[in-house]
Amino acid sequence: MTARLFVILLGIVLLSSCGSEANYRKEQNLVIVSAIERGDIEKAENLLREMQSKFPQEVQYPRSLGGLLLLRGEYREAIVLLKKAIE
Repeated sequence: MTARLFVILLGIVLLSSCGSEANYRKEQNLVIVSAIERGDIEKAENLLREMQSKFPQEVQYPRSLGGLLLLRGEYREAIVLLKKAIE
């Protein structure tokens, strides 16, 4: 798996709404993308889990985390997260 492929496949969406919460999400999304591009998958996973916990209504975090786990071969948890993202 290449970091670029992961970013392209999962398409972490940078939100365009206003407000400090939205700005925080944008900043964290950029940190996640940067971690993936550097190959720091563990950091990206930890940040995705943190963001999923803080913003459970956002589908991008379980989708991205599920995709990351799927590519790492952690299929059971990946499937749970990906199903959550499409519900």
